[in-house]
Amino acid sequence: MASKSILHNRSGLTLIEILIAITLLSFIMFGVISVTTDSLDTKNKIVSEDREYLDIETAFARMDWDFSHIYSPLAFARRFVIQEDKQEAYAGLIERLQMNRRFNAIDADGRMIPVLEANDASTFEFFTSGNRRRQQDQKQSNFAWVRYSLGSEDEIKEDGPDETSDDDKSGTKVLLRHYSANNPYDNDRLDISKIKAQALVKDVEDMKIRFWDPVNKKFQDSLDMVQDGLAYIRAIQVEITLKDKNGIERKDIRILRSLFPLKFVDPDDTSSQEVNLDNNEEEVVE
Repeated sequence: MASKSILHNRSGLTLIEILIAITLLSFIMFGVISVTTDSLDTKNKIVSEDREYLDIETAFARMDWDFSHIYSPLAFARRFVIQEDKQEAYAGLIERLQMNRRFNAIDADGRMIPVLEANDASTFEFFTSGNRRRQQDQKQSNFAWVRYSLGSEDEIKEDGPDETSDDDKSGTKVLLRHYSANNPYDNDRLDISKIKAQALVKDVEDMKIRFWDPVNKKFQDSLDMVQDGLAYIRAIQVEITLKDKNGIERKDIRILRSLFPLKFVDPDDTSSQEVNLDNNEEEVVE
């Protein structure tokens, strides 16, 4: 009797119990798969709806990095002025600088002063020291020329953002970034026909870049309206107008400023001004 009881206790699960267990596991797996699928669908929907916001934030971050490292010797030194009685002695230097479209002046210590360029309200080309080389022995400078402008999709790199949807967005443009760290001291300016552009934001209606004028204490529409603006700019205001997938316009305005110097010393040493700007203020503390 004892042996039969032991054999009965070791008989294991019945077929019905196994079927019930399999059914319960099936329901649990179905629930896990449903939750995972819903999460992925929600993520894709959010990313799709907010793609334009992500693109514009990424673009502003890239612009901020480039401009914050804008380089000009005038940030910390005086411009070298050739006196009239010494024009003949410096004739060779004057001729060389006049032929250079990137650098047409030097500071008191002989450093080349880059020329800023803004042919229209949506274009700005400047010299930056923020180039991060991927390899230590790469034949590139730490300096680079960067150009932001509006253009067409024909200039977009292959690794740019996804193609524009089939929605009607006629008239919109693409925010392009041309970047070159090769031979930054060449005489000629960037040849954008030989540089593949990086598309930062699509469906751009308009972009306006304004330049901080420390004398009048406001942003100006042109570099020519800023004292020595073609050689040194401390801050810029970028306004980008987008058209979303529903055809609704949206404006984003950011103020970007140079990291160095925090305190501006006037070349004539007559006064000093400290730039104090953020996204909502236009203030200079003297």
